[in-house]
Amino acid sequence: MTEIREHRADTPAELRALIEDARADPRVEAFPYESRRELHGTEPTTCGRGHTYGSGRYELRRDWLVCRCGGHMVYVCLLHQDGVACGNEQIDPVVAYDCDVAWPRSAPRPG
Repeated sequence: MTEIREHRADTPAELRALIEDARADPRVEAFPYESRRELHGTEPTTCGRGHTYGSGRYELRRDWLVCRCGGHMVYVCLLHQDGVACGNEQIDPVVAYDCDVAWPRSAPRPG
């Protein structure tokens, strides 16, 4: 009888401990692992310029940026003042050095 288990490691140290335990256990036949990124925290309630999402006047657009890390959620404020959209963008999770995402033109690059 084969039993499959899935474990989650949130840090490299936790992953190392899981792998070392699997290697030491003669009952373990294989221990494949993969990297997964998840959205961090909760969805924002305001844009970077202070506009509140969800109230009748302000709107929020959600976009997804494909990346080898798994992807990034983009929150775009669509508040219109004087006929111009706010356009403030928030990226989750923050783009890391190893990401290959095509960054939105209007958002500043990190660093």
